[in-house]
Amino acid sequence: MERVIKIFLSLILFICLADMPYGYYQFVRFAGLICFAILAYQANQQGRQKEMIIYAGLALLFQPFFKIALGREIWNIVDVVVGIGLLISIFMIQRKANPKSKHICNSHKPTHRPKIAKELVLPTQTKLFLKNFQRFKKNKNTQRTTDTQ
Repeated sequence: MERVIKIFLSLILFICLADMPYGYYQFVRFAGLICFAILAYQANQQGRQKEMIIYAGLALLFQPFFKIALGREIWNIVDVVVGIGLLISIFMIQRKANPKSKHICNSHKPTHRPKIAKELVLPTQTKLFLKNFQRFKKNKNTQRTTDTQ
């Protein structure tokens, strides 16, 4: 969904470079507000705070209620920069989702440190089992030492 929104926004922003009727630019402002607000919400839900701030700022820039008068030339530059930025962000997210790694799995990384039993969160029954097993092992070891004496 995020990819579709970004492609849609890029497309309508690039169309703004053509000489369009004023109603189209109002549509772009409404669509920009709604789509950038959705992108900001999704970024916030995924914990991407920097992207959330950028999308929220763009939603405020494109909002149609209190218009920001920048002039046609500056708006064209803003439209191109934002459109290209949206397209680039699609490919950046794909790269983060599918990073190329030399390692087959994470356990082969040199910085991998296996977790020891104390660091694991275990259910209560498992903890009781391990505790009893350790007692049993202790008792068995003490019996062996007494048998050999």
